[in-house]
Amino acid sequence: MNSYPLIKYPSCLSKVFSEQPPIPAAPKQPSRPIQTLPSKPIEPGIFSATPPKRLSLLGLGIGGVGVAIIGAVISNITNNSSAGITAFIIGTVIVALVGWGQHISYPSRKDKYKEQREKHELKVTDYPAALRQWELQRNQAQEAYQQELEIWQQKVESIQFKHELDKQACSTPEAIQSWRESEFRRRIQSLNPAPLSIGQIVERSQEDKRGYAEYPNSSRFPALIREYFGHNNIHILRKMSLYTPDFALIDTTNKICIDVEIDEPYTPRQYPNCDSELKLTHCVDADNARNKCFIDADWFVIRFSEKQVLLYPESCCKVIAQLLSDCTGNTSVLNQFFHVPDLQPEIQWTREEAYEKARSQERLNYRRTPSAPKAQSQKPTSNQDIRLKSTQYQRPTSNNHIDILRRLHRNK
Repeated sequence: MNSYPLIKYPSCLSKVFSEQPPIPAAPKQPSRPIQTLPSKPIEPGIFSATPPKRLSLLGLGIGGVGVAIIGAVISNITNNSSAGITAFIIGTVIVALVGWGQHISYPSRKDKYKEQREKHELKVTDYPAALRQWELQRNQAQEAYQQELEIWQQKVESIQFKHELDKQACSTPEAIQSWRESEFRRRIQSLNPAPLSIGQIVERSQEDKRGYAEYPNSSRFPALIREYFGHNNIHILRKMSLYTPDFALIDTTNKICIDVEIDEPYTPRQYPNCDSELKLTHCVDADNARNKCFIDADWFVIRFSEKQVLLYPESCCKVIAQLLSDCTGNTSVLNQFFHVPDLQPEIQWTREEAYEKARSQERLNYRRTPSAPKAQSQKPTSNQDIRLKSTQYQRPTSNNHIDILRRLHRNK
């Protein structure tokens, strides 16, 4: 059941009360080790090189025949035997030089063949030892890889385990509350109330819907709200978008706007001793559209009952000071309320209950709640006195920040 004071937060802040902190992103894992094995030695094959010959008789013979054929062809084509003979002689000289070159290079070619054969025989002889060495190195490399793989798996498991712990830590009530406090403060800084400046003055003769408790001669509240929060910060009869707040608290320094409303269960106040028709007002859910218009524009909304404002005006101002303190961290105004009791809640009325209030003429017969504590009269002179002598107010800390907001925000 909704109870006064009703406190509505800007839409972006209201979501904080139900949001969960983001799950930590999975950390980057180390790269899996790559197994590197030594290359297996190549097994030497059969030595296939042929021993060199002093002269390649077949090649020289083919060369001589070729020279003779070329000489004959040239002689026929030119019809000049001298040309053919000349070509034959030249070709024969070339073949002879090739043969001489083979003869001269034979010793070196023989030595090279012998060297190649000895190298092949050495490879064949050394291959079993090289194979055994390769097998040993391969086994050592595999063992080293297994060790690296185990270390890598341990690191991965450790990282995953820590990540799971971080995820679990984020889901504890303490962590969730801490994150919501931090997120609440961050979003407070990003508020951009629209409009931040006050709207146009409402023409009183055409649209002055102020209630009984909004007039200074009927209640102390209008004077007190100006006294505590500054005359220049409190505005009345100023139209904001579609609606006119009862009191608009505009804090341009901290970019905080509060729509302060005073709700009466019915009008007219003198009913039934009047000619006006009875109207039931501010029943449960009746002001949802109005509230939404303000909170969607990054405004706060505080709704008091008329009874609270008339009987406990300073306690009502304390609620406003508490909200400003929670949002800004500045307790200078709130510290002035150390002697003021907390505002006693009043359940919001249904239409049936509002009708019963009208029948009993409740608005003409408000009485203080017997259980409401009385204010102290002596004011301490220091912050230390405030801490020692105050039983009604404790300065909020980071640990109870959201709890205080929730206590005030009884129907978010």
